[in-house]
Amino acid sequence: VAIGGGQYAFINNHSLQAQPSGSFTKVAGPHTIKAGGELRRQYLNFSQPSAPDAAFTFSRGITGLNPVVSNANQGDGFASELLGWGDNSGQAKWYDQPAAMATGYAGVYVQDDWRITSKLTVNVGLRYDFQMPRTERYNRLDSFNYNAASPISGQVPGLSGRALNGLFEFASSSQRSPFNGDYRDIQPRIGIAYALGNKMSIRAGYGIYYSQGRQGQYGWTGL
Repeated sequence: VAIGGGQYAFINNHSLQAQPSGSFTKVAGPHTIKAGGELRRQYLNFSQPSAPDAAFTFSRGITGLNPVVSNANQGDGFASELLGWGDNSGQAKWYDQPAAMATGYAGVYVQDDWRITSKLTVNVGLRYDFQMPRTERYNRLDSFNYNAASPISGQVPGLSGRALNGLFEFASSSQRSPFNGDYRDIQPRIGIAYALGNKMSIRAGYGIYYSQGRQGQYGWTGL
């Protein structure tokens, strides 16, 4: 016998993305110069409570002939409910606090399409992206730092003289995110196109690319 609502049956998931961007193009002789940038700000309000109105289950075991021995032919779940003796593995009442996450992204680029001859064109460009560390509106974030000294280092019997590492760190108003920003996403690009004739051309290119997704709101790596 089970009493209460289903666990994780309610989901509140609202996301929003603001994305201003701009670009321009300038033609100067054989050069076509393009530049621009964009800024993204992503928000996620999420909650999925497990059992906000409680959940109880009552098994037949407690009203069987021997409550510590399982028997499919003895006992009754409804009788266990009338006794008020629930199943330890099936009693739950908790509510997960909703999270208000935010993350951001910025990117700028510049590119030059240089038409050297009527047959040869070279493209040279550079892009820089930055993914802003994830934050929570009320600073309810934490992480485990494996390299930080443990607060009980030097206090554990038998481990004197040995350094213990491992520390839970929590976000605060001065340090809102436990994650470090990635400032290294510099992306050079180069390409070449050569016309062999009116119907055939050869193209080649090389570039480094990064991409940012909404997974960053959840704390996953978005690149």
